[in-house]
Amino acid sequence: MLVGAKLMSIKTQQKRNIVTFNIKFGLFLYKYPLIAFIGFLLVGVLLDYLLFWYVLSLDFWVSVVGSVGLGILIAVLLYYFIFSKNINRYAKIIEKLATNIANDAIENGKFPTQLDLVKEFNLDMKIASNVYLFMKNNGILDNLMFYERVQKKVVGEAEKFGGILSISKAYVNVNVPLGVIQKIFARLERMGLIRKVTGTVYDFRGIREFSDDQRKILEIAEANGGVLTIEEASKVLHENIEKINAILEDFENKGIAIKSIEKGAQVWYFPGIIKTAVQQQK
Repeated sequence: MLVGAKLMSIKTQQKRNIVTFNIKFGLFLYKYPLIAFIGFLLVGVLLDYLLFWYVLSLDFWVSVVGSVGLGILIAVLLYYFIFSKNINRYAKIIEKLATNIANDAIENGKFPTQLDLVKEFNLDMKIASNVYLFMKNNGILDNLMFYERVQKKVVGEAEKFGGILSISKAYVNVNVPLGVIQKIFARLERMGLIRKVTGTVYDFRGIREFSDDQRKILEIAEANGGVLTIEEASKVLHENIEKINAILEDFENKGIAIKSIEKGAQVWYFPGIIKTAVQQQK
């Protein structure tokens, strides 16, 4: 679990370094347009020289057209770096950076502060301040706070049910779009805070280990909408009733399952998996 979290941290930092490089290159072009233009001009002249001398012997018109094309490109770059409105380019850089930081926060589950922008994205204070202000004024911070609130609710729901919660149960109880719930589960799993037990059921106390029989019982309960009888589990697992009962009682002690009597038969409810409010109350 810790190794997975460490690998995730390394990959996250690598992605941030790429974002930082792209942004810093854009800021360099913004701050030093003349230097950037001279650089592009030199590259253009070199390409033009190579094109003229090495292609001339094959096709004169190819070299002429290529030279004209490079001339037009140089003229366009001249306009872009010298005469275009720098303020618009700067605003786009800030917007792009803010979007990337927001996506990173949603994916990795850390609400960014202005100091984080300086430390984790290697931005100077002025740029970090502008990015943070953009995020605040455009509702990006509000959206990230929404994810934080949903995550707390999801974790709270899991704690009510012995640390076991399914995506569908969280969707029903928390009442936000399914896509948001799925992102919350994914980010918690990447952070190593939860562990998948079955297809859509997760253990929010991720250090626990479940045996194969325990997992299969949870899978059967999940397939039945969170309800299970000993007879059903015994039939599917081909295990004796005493062993199944011991597992279910252990689940009850951990708060994962609740035993009830229905029409004279024992029924086990899994509140972290069960979908309907009526069954949950039982």
